[in-house]
Amino acid sequence: MRALLILSALLVAGSFHSTPAAAKTYPFCARSGIDECAFDTLQQCKDSIAGKGDFCIANPFYQGPDHAQYTPRRKSPRR
Repeated sequence: MRALLILSALLVAGSFHSTPAAAKTYPFCARSGIDECAFDTLQQCKDSIAGKGDFCIANPFYQGPDHAQYTPRRKSPRR
C-alpha cells in the first residue's frame, strides 16, 4: 500500500515538470473566411483550395529557418 502511494506521488509530481509540445508554425496559409495556416509548401496549399475560390498566402507569423524565402518583398515607393 505504501509503495502504491509513493508511486502515485511520483507520477503526479512528474506531470508538473513536463513541458508542452511546441506548436508548429507553417509557412503557407489558405485564405478564405479564416486563415488556415497548415501547409509546408505552396503546392500543398493550392491543392487544398482547388475549386473553392480561395487563395494562398505566405504566413506572416512564420519564423522558420528559411523565413527569408517566404517573406513577401515590398515594392519601393515611386519617386
